Amino acid sequence: EFFHLHSNLLAEMNNPHNWTEEIKSFMPAQVGFRPEPPGAGGFRLAGRFLLFKHIGTLANRLREIIRQIRNDANVGGNEPQINIMILTGIAGGTGSGCSLDIAYLLRAILKGDFQLDARQYSMNGYIILPDVNAVDAGNNRYLGRNGYAYLKELDYLNSLRENGELFEQRYTDFYRYSGNVAPFVPYLFSSE
Repeated sequence: EFFHLHSNLLAEMNNPHNWTEEIKSFMPAQVGFRPEPPGAGGFRLAGRFLLFKHIGTLANRLREIIRQIRNDANVGGNEPQINIMILTGIAGGTGSGCSLDIAYLLRAILKGDFQLDARQYSMNGYIILPDVNAVDAGNNRYLGRNGYAYLKELDYLNSLRENGELFEQRYTDFYRYSGNVAPFVPYLFSSE
């Protein structure tokens, strides 16, 4: 499924008066950078900002897709196994800035709307490493930085349970995630 994240990014990021409480929870008051389209312009924080600007619409769409899949697959009263695959690149700002939150938003939807816990579905993340983009990188100095930051964050989130910590995020008034489950089972893809 494709969902387009679009915005007048510079104007919206530089106007904190119009930010939601969810955006204020992670966005510094003074952004201090100027992302350039397409997408988040190589800035992970801008990717996360774009996601949260559209989070309500995305949550509704994801809920309807899951509902339709469950209805189509529920033959003879058998509850279908849901297998979710998230494909993302982590060299730029959009994928590296929002794919982890998308995974946790999906977990919140599956639990809240469908009463499914993490044992009742699978979620895999297929991650395209920055070296795949390096061929066409040009001047994009942020490729390695974004990849490194993303993998450090993923490592932290994958260790929540063993470290006795929780990840908590309010996505909308209806969807919050609080737990120690990893965002997904990661599969890394490299050009080497």
